[in-house]
Amino acid sequence: MNRTHCPKPIGSDGRLSLTQQSPNHHGAGMDTEIRQLEEALRIAMLTSDVAALDGLIADALIFVGPSGEVFGKQDDLALHRSGRQKLSMAEWQSVEIALHDQTAVALTTAALAGTFDGAAFSGRFRYCRFWGKTAGVWQVLGGSVVALPAAMETIA
Repeated sequence: MNRTHCPKPIGSDGRLSLTQQSPNHHGAGMDTEIRQLEEALRIAMLTSDVAALDGLIADALIFVGPSGEVFGKQDDLALHRSGRQKLSMAEWQSVEIALHDQTAVALTTAALAGTFDGAAFSGRFRYCRFWGKTAGVWQVLGGSVVALPAAMETIA
Protein backbone atom coordinates (compact mmCIF):
# COMPACT_ATOMS: atom_id res chain seq x y z
CA MET A 1 0.00 0.00 0.00
CA ASN A 2 1.35 3.38 -1.00
CA ARG A 3 0.29 6.40 1.05
CA THR A 4 1.60 9.90 1.39
CA HIS A 5 -0.84 10.64 4.21
CA CYS A 6 -1.97 8.40 7.00
CA PRO A 7 -4.57 8.88 9.70
CA LYS A 8 -3.44 9.85 13.17
CA PRO A 9 -5.46 8.79 16.16
CA ILE A 10 -8.43 10.98 17.00
CA GLY A 11 -7.30 13.66 19.40
CA SER A 12 -8.94 15.01 22.52
CA ASP A 13 -10.82 17.49 20.33
CA GLY A 14 -12.55 14.56 18.58
CA ARG A 15 -11.03 15.37 15.19
CA LEU A 16 -9.16 13.01 12.91
CA SER A 17 -6.25 14.60 11.10
CA LEU A 18 -4.24 13.44 8.12
CA THR A 19 -0.50 13.93 8.25
CA GLN A 20 2.00 13.73 5.46
CA GLN A 21 4.68 11.08 5.56
CA SER A 22 7.72 11.13 3.30
CA PRO A 23 6.29 10.19 -0.08
CA ASN A 24 8.21 8.07 -2.53
CA HIS A 25 8.36 9.27 -6.12
CA HIS A 26 5.24 7.37 -7.20
CA GLY A 27 3.21 8.57 -4.19
CA ALA A 28 4.18 12.20 -4.74
CA GLY A 29 3.04 11.94 -8.37
CA MET A 30 -0.30 10.41 -7.38
CA ASP A 31 -0.84 13.07 -4.74
CA THR A 32 -0.23 15.80 -7.32
CA GLU A 33 -2.52 14.07 -9.83
CA ILE A 34 -5.40 13.82 -7.33
CA ARG A 35 -4.94 17.48 -6.32
CA GLN A 36 -5.13 18.44 -10.02
CA LEU A 37 -8.28 16.34 -10.42
CA GLU A 38 -9.86 17.98 -7.35
CA GLU A 39 -9.14 21.37 -8.96
CA ALA A 40 -10.61 20.20 -12.29
CA LEU A 41 -13.69 19.02 -10.41
CA ARG A 42 -13.97 22.39 -8.62
CA ILE A 43 -13.91 24.25 -11.94
CA ALA A 44 -16.40 21.83 -13.54
CA MET A 45 -18.77 22.23 -10.57
CA LEU A 46 -18.45 26.02 -10.59
CA THR A 47 -19.14 26.29 -14.33
CA SER A 48 -21.65 23.40 -14.48
CA ASP A 49 -19.47 21.82 -17.18
CA VAL A 50 -21.50 18.63 -17.66
CA ALA A 51 -19.03 17.17 -20.18
CA ALA A 52 -16.11 17.57 -17.75
CA LEU A 53 -18.18 16.23 -14.85
CA ASP A 54 -19.18 13.23 -16.97
CA GLY A 55 -15.51 12.34 -17.42
CA LEU A 56 -14.57 12.93 -13.78
CA ILE A 57 -17.43 10.93 -12.24
CA ALA A 58 -17.70 7.13 -12.40
CA ASP A 59 -20.88 5.68 -13.89
CA ALA A 60 -21.62 3.82 -10.64
CA LEU A 61 -21.14 6.87 -8.38
CA ILE A 62 -22.72 6.75 -4.92
CA PHE A 63 -22.76 10.21 -3.32
CA VAL A 64 -24.47 11.30 -0.11
CA GLY A 65 -25.63 14.92 -0.11
CA PRO A 66 -25.78 17.29 2.86
CA SER A 67 -29.32 16.22 3.83
CA GLY A 68 -28.56 12.51 3.58
CA GLU A 69 -30.05 12.02 0.12
CA VAL A 70 -28.20 9.60 -2.17
CA PHE A 71 -27.21 10.69 -5.68
CA GLY A 72 -25.90 8.73 -8.64
CA LYS A 73 -23.93 10.10 -11.55
CA GLN A 74 -27.00 10.89 -13.66
CA ASP A 75 -28.59 12.71 -10.70
CA ASP A 76 -25.47 14.86 -10.30
CA LEU A 77 -25.23 15.63 -14.01
CA ALA A 78 -28.96 16.47 -14.13
CA LEU A 79 -28.57 18.99 -11.28
CA HIS A 80 -25.99 20.88 -13.33
CA ARG A 81 -27.67 20.40 -16.72
CA SER A 82 -31.04 21.69 -15.47
CA GLY A 83 -29.64 24.60 -13.48
CA ARG A 84 -31.29 23.31 -10.27
CA GLN A 85 -27.84 23.67 -8.68
CA LYS A 86 -25.73 26.64 -9.64
CA LEU A 87 -22.56 27.66 -7.84
CA SER A 88 -21.46 31.29 -7.85
CA MET A 89 -18.42 30.54 -5.65
CA ALA A 90 -16.42 27.38 -4.98
CA GLU A 91 -13.12 27.84 -3.18
CA TRP A 92 -11.16 24.86 -1.89
CA GLN A 93 -9.71 25.96 1.44
CA SER A 94 -7.87 22.73 2.19
CA VAL A 95 -7.34 19.41 0.46
CA GLU A 96 -5.97 16.37 2.30
CA ILE A 97 -5.14 13.26 0.29
CA ALA A 98 -4.70 9.67 1.49
CA LEU A 99 -3.36 7.28 -1.16
CA HIS A 100 -4.06 3.54 -1.25
CA ASP A 101 -2.70 1.62 -4.29
CA GLN A 102 -4.99 2.68 -7.19
CA THR A 103 -7.46 4.56 -4.99
CA ALA A 104 -7.34 7.82 -3.08
CA VAL A 105 -9.45 9.58 -0.51
CA ALA A 106 -9.69 13.36 -0.78
CA LEU A 107 -10.95 15.36 2.20
CA THR A 108 -11.73 18.86 0.95
CA THR A 109 -12.97 21.84 2.94
CA ALA A 110 -14.71 24.37 0.70
CA ALA A 111 -16.41 27.73 0.83
CA LEU A 112 -19.45 27.54 -1.44
CA ALA A 113 -22.22 29.89 -2.50
CA GLY A 114 -24.96 29.53 -5.05
CA THR A 115 -28.54 28.38 -5.47
CA PHE A 116 -30.26 25.02 -5.11
CA ASP A 117 -33.81 24.77 -6.45
CA GLY A 118 -33.88 28.58 -6.53
CA ALA A 119 -32.94 29.03 -2.87
CA ALA A 120 -29.68 30.83 -2.13
CA PHE A 121 -27.09 29.15 0.10
CA SER A 122 -23.57 29.85 1.28
CA GLY A 123 -21.22 28.42 3.85
CA ARG A 124 -18.37 26.05 4.49
CA PHE A 125 -18.69 22.43 3.49
CA ARG A 126 -16.54 19.32 3.82
CA TYR A 127 -16.35 16.79 1.01
CA CYS A 128 -15.01 13.28 1.34
CA ARG A 129 -14.42 11.83 -2.12
CA PHE A 130 -13.16 8.40 -3.14
CA TRP A 131 -11.13 8.39 -6.35
CA GLY A 132 -10.36 5.17 -8.21
CA LYS A 133 -8.18 4.48 -11.21
CA THR A 134 -9.60 2.10 -13.81
CA ALA A 135 -8.02 1.53 -17.23
CA GLY A 136 -5.64 4.42 -16.54
CA VAL A 137 -8.40 6.94 -15.76
CA TRP A 138 -9.13 8.47 -12.36
CA GLN A 139 -12.80 9.04 -11.48
CA VAL A 140 -14.84 9.81 -8.38
CA LEU A 141 -16.37 6.52 -7.21
CA GLY A 142 -18.25 7.86 -4.22
CA GLY A 143 -18.33 10.43 -1.51
CA SER A 144 -20.31 12.75 0.68
CA VAL A 145 -20.63 16.39 1.62
CA VAL A 146 -21.70 17.98 4.89
CA ALA A 147 -22.31 21.59 5.85
CA LEU A 148 -19.94 22.69 8.57
CA PRO A 149 -21.69 24.27 11.54
CA ALA A 150 -20.80 27.86 12.38
CA ALA A 151 -19.03 26.62 15.52
CA MET A 152 -16.45 24.91 13.29
CA GLU A 153 -15.60 28.11 11.43
CA THR A 154 -12.61 28.74 13.68
CA ILE A 155 -11.38 25.15 14.18
CA ALA A 156 -11.81 23.53 10.75
